[in-house]
Amino acid sequence: MKASRIRTVYPSLTGGERFRLAMLAEARGDRSDRDHLFLTCPVMRLRGRDLYFSRPAEASIELAQGYLLGIAPSVGAMEALELIRKDLARAVAILVDTEDPLEPAEFPFTIMEVAWRHAAGVVRSAFEALERTCEEGPGLDPEVVLAAHAPFLAEHPTYQAALKEGEADAALSEEAYEHLIGIWRAKTGPPPRRPESKERSRSAKAVHKRRTSALPES
Repeated sequence: MKASRIRTVYPSLTGGERFRLAMLAEARGDRSDRDHLFLTCPVMRLRGRDLYFSRPAEASIELAQGYLLGIAPSVGAMEALELIRKDLARAVAILVDTEDPLEPAEFPFTIMEVAWRHAAGVVRSAFEALERTCEEGPGLDPEVVLAAHAPFLAEHPTYQAALKEGEADAALSEEAYEHLIGIWRAKTGPPPRRPESKERSRSAKAVHKRRTSALPES
């Protein structure tokens, strides 16, 4: 289906639906559709963008920033441990006079591995908090929000290792959730969410599916 035909349904979108479609367009790198959704967003009499679009759009940026600030110290600690691991392993091998150095993936001291796993657990806990926040707030998968506002994380090896190997802690996750949902609520605030029928709540995803299916195959 041509993009021009899909866009004929855009005028009937609510602000929330328009926001989710714009985020999905940003996440898949479709700048044209993202700009179209922004530029055609209805302007209210107070000469501002639809609050159901602009508030969550701005809040999603602050949500991603809050998440990044929360995980940065732990990711940095993991990178520092990995940076000195090989040199320490060689030094230990020399000190104990062994010809069998540690495997590259091993830490020479248990405390280093414990510290690495703790940091990975903090990152995993934060991600689960973000997942919960995104479900309650913007109504998007956390991967979409991060792909739109922090795309570099998708190819960040240390971060990806933390998500894969880290074990979430319920208390840390709850603390991170309270912080992230607080960011979202502070930015979106009133007006209250307008009730939408089940059919309309699914319309954004349906339009996104038609939009992506219209893209030429690579």
